[in-house]
Amino acid sequence: NNVLYNNGGGGLVIFKSDNVYAGNNTCYKNGQHPEMTSAEISTNYVHNALIYNNILIPGTDERANFFNMVDGVEYDYNLIFDADIIDWQGANDIIGQDPLFKNAYTNPIQADFRLNAGSPAIDAAFADFSSSTDILGVPRPQGNGFDIGAYEFDPSSAVFEKTDHLVSIFPNPAQDWIQIEIANDFDIEEIKIFNALGV
Repeated sequence: NNVLYNNGGGGLVIFKSDNVYAGNNTCYKNGQHPEMTSAEISTNYVHNALIYNNILIPGTDERANFFNMVDGVEYDYNLIFDADIIDWQGANDIIGQDPLFKNAYTNPIQADFRLNAGSPAIDAAFADFSSSTDILGVPRPQGNGFDIGAYEFDPSSAVFEKTDHLVSIFPNPAQDWIQIEIANDFDIEEIKIFNALGV
């Protein structure tokens, strides 16, 4: 469970290593240095590695993944989006589908790589190689299956905001707390809040 984004060099680099597991990572537009040629996940001189359940979104003209001098490497159940160069594609990889992040951004103040409802990454991971919790400590799985990437979508935390702007809810979706603002001229006697499951 790692989020790697906007680095000058590559995202997740595995170099001269044996018996490696790299799973449930979210890698977004690394390789920002203009003189660097890199990948979101790269393996060099690696023996025995499991690379599963990762989200890879490379920058312009950068590789989604890179493999050199490897043996015994298993690579599958990853989601790759907006990539021009893919060196290795697993049989169950999801290619070309937007993972629907809350806010895909390289600015750390604005970036939010949690999944929105409807993301193709939801319930799409390989269960045997999934972590038991996500990067926030949310237990996996929350739905019918494990999610690809660092974040597990939690349907019970989803809050839907009214569109008439008389009531606003922040953050949306929410997990631990919410802030509700009600217009002064909006006459209201009771507020009921339900999660995405109607509970």
